[in-house]
Amino acid sequence: MAITRFAAVTAAVITAVKAQTTASVFDAVPVTDEFLGRVVVIGARSDDERGLGGTIRQQYHDLGATATRDETGTIYCSAIAQTGNDDVAGMRTAVVALLGEVETALRSNFDLDVASVRSVEVELGDVFQGRTPAGAFAEIQFTITYQALI
Repeated sequence: MAITRFAAVTAAVITAVKAQTTASVFDAVPVTDEFLGRVVVIGARSDDERGLGGTIRQQYHDLGATATRDETGTIYCSAIAQTGNDDVAGMRTAVVALLGEVETALRSNFDLDVASVRSVEVELGDVFQGRTPAGAFAEIQFTITYQALI
């Protein structure tokens, strides 16, 4: 019996998003200080130095030696658009479109073909925008939530 579906769902999300977008997709935060272009980070937030990748919550669904559990998992993610110019509005538009690509990837296969997963959804989060020495940027830190019966 599986202990959790977190690792399998995270891997399936990365595969699905890579197939849907031309953006760079990273499993956790890459070792870099700059995110030029369009970037999706799965399993981490770009500003979290602790490496927090998500959460797992479980409760028993039934009783007995073969009892199953309801699991809710949350995967922390970031979508980032950055350019070398001063166009914050353009980066904001670009990052919203990038988040749409992530959502499309997940909606095209509601369980990502992971056993016992009932749903995988994007939940919107915090929007950051501004300017750095490297240029304008916009970022949406969001979560992907899944439900499973294990």
